[in-house]
Amino acid sequence: MAKPSRFLFGTLRGRLILSVALVHAIMMSLFIVDLTVRQRDMLLNRQIEEATALSQALATSSAGWIAANDIAGLQELVDAQDLYPEILFVILADKDGRVLASTDTSRQGQYILDLPQEVQLTVLSSAPSLVDVVVPAMIAGRHVGWARVGIGQTAASEELAIIVRNGVLYAVAAILIGSVIAWFMGNQITKRLYAIQETMDAIRTGNPLARSTLSGKDEPALMAQEFNSMLDNLEERSAELRRTNTLMNMMVENIPNMIFLKDARELRFVLFNQAGEDLLGYSRNDLLGKNDYDFFPKEQADFFTDMDRTVLNGHAVVDIPQEPLQTRHKGLRTLHTKKVPLLDANGVPEYLLGISEDITERERAKLQIEKQLKRLSALRAIDIVIKSSFDLKNTLKVLLTQLAVQLKADAASILLFNKETLTLSYSAGHGFRSTAIHNIKLKYGESLAGQILLEREVIHISDLRKTENEIRPALAGEDFISYVGVPLVAKGEAVGVLEIFQRTELNPDPDWFEFLDTLAGQAAIAIDNTGLFENLQRSNLELTLAYEATIEGWSQALDLRDKETEGHTQRVAAMTEKLAKQMGIPDSEIIHIRRGALLHDIGKLSVPDNILFKADKLTEEEWQIMRQHPVNAKKMLTPIAYLKQALEIPSYHHEKWDGSGYPNGLRGEQIPLSARIFAIVDVFDAITSDRPYRKAWTDEQAFNYIREQSGTHFDPQVVEKFLEFREG
Repeated sequence: MAKPSRFLFGTLRGRLILSVALVHAIMMSLFIVDLTVRQRDMLLNRQIEEATALSQALATSSAGWIAANDIAGLQELVDAQDLYPEILFVILADKDGRVLASTDTSRQGQYILDLPQEVQLTVLSSAPSLVDVVVPAMIAGRHVGWARVGIGQTAASEELAIIVRNGVLYAVAAILIGSVIAWFMGNQITKRLYAIQETMDAIRTGNPLARSTLSGKDEPALMAQEFNSMLDNLEERSAELRRTNTLMNMMVENIPNMIFLKDARELRFVLFNQAGEDLLGYSRNDLLGKNDYDFFPKEQADFFTDMDRTVLNGHAVVDIPQEPLQTRHKGLRTLHTKKVPLLDANGVPEYLLGISEDITERERAKLQIEKQLKRLSALRAIDIVIKSSFDLKNTLKVLLTQLAVQLKADAASILLFNKETLTLSYSAGHGFRSTAIHNIKLKYGESLAGQILLEREVIHISDLRKTENEIRPALAGEDFISYVGVPLVAKGEAVGVLEIFQRTELNPDPDWFEFLDTLAGQAAIAIDNTGLFENLQRSNLELTLAYEATIEGWSQALDLRDKETEGHTQRVAAMTEKLAKQMGIPDSEIIHIRRGALLHDIGKLSVPDNILFKADKLTEEEWQIMRQHPVNAKKMLTPIAYLKQALEIPSYHHEKWDGSGYPNGLRGEQIPLSARIFAIVDVFDAITSDRPYRKAWTDEQAFNYIREQSGTHFDPQVVEKFLEFREG
């Protein structure tokens, strides 16, 4: 069974015969099916025609007898139809469907229920087994009854079976003839092809110089010539491939990166270049045939294996930016590795290619740069705090936080030096478990911190447990092991000590100490700047107090000059300040309003005494001089920068809301708010105070007057607030 199967499906000749036979079989089968369907349809149509013709004939013949209700005659007519062998039944009925005569006499008198609704020829069934046709019987256009005939297909079916049987015989004959022809043609075609196959077998068995001797101009001969040419080209390419392989091996060996190849199943090394040998410290013979577990620690070998399986399972390149590698002689190195799956023709991983670059030194340089950048950023943050804040505790807190992060210190503190008491006391700290450090106060020259300050030298103790010093009892429970102290010096003067504590043994490198020295310099600058700022603040405060005393002195001098208005300035200043607060003016502006109120009449110093103290009414010329005192006040105060924001009241307190005031005739909100507030207070105090020429008004009289002047002399909104403030 195996040989015929191999012949039919495994050889060109067999497949050709099988193909022709199948094509013939399919074509003949389709032909027979089509013939059968057509014959069946033809027989069915003929059957319908015969049933229709017979029904129409019976309807015509029986119409008179149906009308006469001649049942005997109708039955004879029905019995006469037995001559037709295909007839299954004949029924004659009246128009209501009552059976008058039938091939089945038992149905006489019964009613037919499936007659058509309309009076016309109707095919009730057209199945091959039964064609059922009913025709109305008509006399002179009048419907009197029905003639129904049913015909079967017994003879027609036998005829159809004969046709199908003959068609099958013809199909089998055609298949056999086609197969013989295919055998002959296949034998002729494949005979010369097998000659080429013999040449291929010779090459496969180890004779690369074998060539086909087939000649002629037919297709096999041309194929043989092309095959020989292909073999010649293949030999040339093989030689070129050998040269390429030699070149590739030279490239692999001379590439400075490690290149290795592993088999995909057991991940054993099958190739290693010279750079790989130099990096790992093993010879190629030691490496080939081994896997990672033969050379590296298990944890590292597990990592390599997991990555390899990821590459092979994912059929994708995997880039490992940083891969640790424990070498034989160079210690732990950092590699940048790319691993690539090499797939066979079926897309299945066959090998794993790895290319690794030793980036240890580059990573170290990168880490160093990153560390320097972080330290620069830390210094920048400290600089910003020093420049933007004069809160020493906050500045030192930021500095110690940056120190702990950049130098990885467990705890740090800053002790400030007091020149007057010659002591060092705690100012700021970070990382301590308790507050014991807050209570430290050390004498200058004593203890480690005092010694550091005195000698201005860094002290480093890597193990406090081996030395006697005051740190251990003072900071019991902190478990400090290492200590570093740095003097803080600003402008040649010692200002404090920076201390670092570590709960593990600390042996830093010079770079660590260099950055610590930089941070110590920043701390010293912050301490010095804060001292300068405090001194400056103290000087500014003293200067401000002096200015305020001067203003108070000027206001008192003005009151003393005019006995009639003595105390007026202090009263209006206090009342203006309160009303300004009621108006919602912020405290930062009220101080300037108070100063303006105290100096509101400073311009009267320029008014001659004969005008200022004149008992009679002033002339128009004298009034012109008097109305200039706000202008003179502005001239006198403008050069004083300290009073620049207090000029509004002295300059504009005689302006009126309706624009009738002086010296500039300002109207409405053109008048500064502080001057509008002061104008009401000034008038109120004046009219409620005794004067030589009149008695003081009552508060009620004054309030009524201010209401009357609302919208003319005074700002209505300020009037409303003033009355709420005073009457309330």
